[in-house]
Amino acid sequence: MRTHRCLLTGIFLTISIAACSSGDHAQTTPPPAGGPGGSAGTGSPPPGTGGSPGAGGTGGQIGGTAGAGGGSGSGGSGGQPAGGTGGGSVPPAADAGAPPSDGGPSSTPIGPSAPGQGPIAMGKIAFSQDFETNLDGMEKSPASLPDDRIQLADDPVKQRGKVARIEYHAGDNFRTSGGTQPRSWFSSAKGYTVKPGSTVSVAFGFMTDNPNWGAHFGQIIRDGGPLWMLLLATDGTVAAEVHRGSGGGKSSLKLEAMKWYDFRIDTEYKGGGSIKFYLNGQLIGQGTGDAGPAGRFDCGIYWYNGAKQSRTVWISNVSIGEL
Repeated sequence: MRTHRCLLTGIFLTISIAACSSGDHAQTTPPPAGGPGGSAGTGSPPPGTGGSPGAGGTGGQIGGTAGAGGGSGSGGSGGQPAGGTGGGSVPPAADAGAPPSDGGPSSTPIGPSAPGQGPIAMGKIAFSQDFETNLDGMEKSPASLPDDRIQLADDPVKQRGKVARIEYHAGDNFRTSGGTQPRSWFSSAKGYTVKPGSTVSVAFGFMTDNPNWGAHFGQIIRDGGPLWMLLLATDGTVAAEVHRGSGGGKSSLKLEAMKWYDFRIDTEYKGGGSIKFYLNGQLIGQGTGDAGPAGRFDCGIYWYNGAKQSRTVWISNVSIGEL
């Protein structure tokens, strides 16, 4: 009997010591990262995922509030407002410095496009056309363009409501004067002219069915020629050109088909005045211009070189602000 009692006592002591050792180990092991009960490595989603486009709504109105954007990591897309009115403008990104003096590509990544119907110019808005109801304030250039070359249309990617659709058909030969190139051009001359000595901000959304061009798609022009132009090259990159003055730049980004891009150009319209070119809020070029008579903003398709093939452009939310 005594032998059995000693054996039981020994077994009890062995179990107790093992239990205590196991408890001490559990207390000294740190909890996994990511909060109580969570598994290590969990937390925020990876960068590069953006919000979903807003359903419906008529964003992009003056005074609207910008929608909350999603993350904009490498390859990601920015968030869009969750429907409703008042897409508003996105504050421009801080200047990341001038492009290389040789006009080479900017190495700074380009951010997402604006929410709502597109960008809004800086300053006090003097002209605005969101194309929701008409094309007022804008006109064909040249006037001989067939009516079907510039039409009010639904945004084919269903992000910006009504937009202006501009077409160039292979073989078209509509020009404003001898020595110029064929074009399907859309002018703001009816709605607004840029006054000498003023400072203006021009903004608009741009999308094309095929980004391999060799044509211009935006400018401020006056008697004597353009002050500046935007060129979509045959490789899909964008060049900012100062034609009366000095400077310019080029973005390393290659535009993609059927994707919205937002442009803003801030211009001091005087001799030695600053010109800054922005793509999706990022500075891609800058220079200085000269003085000249009153000018106008034009956009669309104006061939420079290449095969002059059929192309379609969609323009959203043209606005001009005075600073």
